[in-house]
Amino acid sequence: MRVGFIVNAEFPSTVRVVRDRNAQIEVGDILKVESNGKTYLIRIYNVRHEREANKAVIRGLMKDREEAKAIAARESSEVFEGVLLGESIGNSFKLPRTIPKIYSPVYLPSEEDLKALNLTLNFEIPIGTLRARGIENIEVKLSKTQFATHLGVYAMTGKGKTNAVLVILYSILTKLPEGDVGVLVLDVHNEYYEGSSKIAGLKHLESLEDYRNRIIHYDFKKSDIHKKISLPKLYPSEIRSILELTEAQYEALLAFKQNYGDKWFEAVENHREQISSGTKWSETDAHKLGIKIGCFLALYRKLSLLKSCEKLVTTNIEEGLPKEVVEHLDKGRIVIVNLNNLNDLEERLIVNVLSSRILSDREKLQSINPQALTEKPYCLIVLEEAHKVLGEAVLKKGENIFSRIVREGRKFKVGLVAIAQMPRLLDPTIASQIQTSIILGLSHKLDRKVVEESSTQDLSVYDSEIQVLERGEALVVYPSELSFPLPVKIYDFNKLVENLVKETEEKLRGKEDDGLVEVMI
Repeated sequence: MRVGFIVNAEFPSTVRVVRDRNAQIEVGDILKVESNGKTYLIRIYNVRHEREANKAVIRGLMKDREEAKAIAARESSEVFEGVLLGESIGNSFKLPRTIPKIYSPVYLPSEEDLKALNLTLNFEIPIGTLRARGIENIEVKLSKTQFATHLGVYAMTGKGKTNAVLVILYSILTKLPEGDVGVLVLDVHNEYYEGSSKIAGLKHLESLEDYRNRIIHYDFKKSDIHKKISLPKLYPSEIRSILELTEAQYEALLAFKQNYGDKWFEAVENHREQISSGTKWSETDAHKLGIKIGCFLALYRKLSLLKSCEKLVTTNIEEGLPKEVVEHLDKGRIVIVNLNNLNDLEERLIVNVLSSRILSDREKLQSINPQALTEKPYCLIVLEEAHKVLGEAVLKKGENIFSRIVREGRKFKVGLVAIAQMPRLLDPTIASQIQTSIILGLSHKLDRKVVEESSTQDLSVYDSEIQVLERGEALVVYPSELSFPLPVKIYDFNKLVENLVKETEEKLRGKEDDGLVEVMI
């Protein structure tokens, strides 16, 4: 169906279209142009009414005098601006090297026309459908290999961040074999497992036998039946990320660890008992290590805070919770940790230690057996409110485990899903290293600016569209597979779960009916 014609084009990207009388063009439309023996695809990003002078120019350019009269009779003429996505001859779709001729007719594309865009066909993780008027059946996917270069999910409140991440988790569970991707979900609001009044959680898939053992849920305040974090097995770097240590306190901690190994915390407590019993500080081993008593006492008070987290911490020397979680992830399971009912210290403890062990275990494996690392599944860490640990202000104080994962995780098949409703608070260097983005709608100008400047693609022409995206509508930016963002309608997680449960129940009824027939025979 023809909708207009080209009035102007500028290499390499800009195309301007005048709408035919009684035709409809909308911002966001993907349109087709036939010209130069090629098929061009363009995407509309802006519309405006031209002034009378410009309208006269348009009329003068037209071949169709009747159409010129029709436009002349209007109070103003709509001119749509689009970006040239690419050109194709046959099934070969590539970046544009030419521009369509002036007056070339513009059409709404068919599903076949748009299949040239679907370069995600061989990817494994469906997230939605191509957002194109009148077309609903072209599926858009992510690749598990993109996880190692990190994924940003950016949106203001109410635009569907949680739904988008749940759809990704759903597809990992249902479309990938167990063992391909392990996911640690740091669930700040307890939505990914329990759900909320508006959205279901992964809990609803546990009733299905195929997925029951692939979802692991930890709720430390509701259950005592779980392993704990061994305080003596913590690395000094992990403790520094949890507690605010001065440089002198950190050096004292290192000295205890280096001299006492896994019994360092026992040694700390013994020194405190010696002081309490009247032993002079100058007679202690710690004094001989160059540790001052004031520094030691301050360090002891901070370590006591960790020890007081009795639901999470033990002073026994054991591998405990971190090892158990890493084993689940290495088997390709989804591990959801409820952080909603933890205090700030407990949350920092869980988040930092589990994330640190994922990376450190793979670092060790690479040094011992690089081949074994290649056989490990990809590991993804879902991080809500990413600005709290990847913010510019936070990282000025020093690097943390998450900034290390962003910079080094690719080497170890460890990636981050950074979820942010205020991308402007993210450190710009960190944001620029997040290669894949799902942008769901941002009203704040500075948020859009940060996302656009850190993107692997030029998003400047999509600024207005990003501002008005409705719930579930997204632009998906790929690291290298596509040179332009794909407009996507993200699947509805609730409907996915409802359909899966229904299909499973129908299959079970079919098996029961078959069994009944066999018995009767």
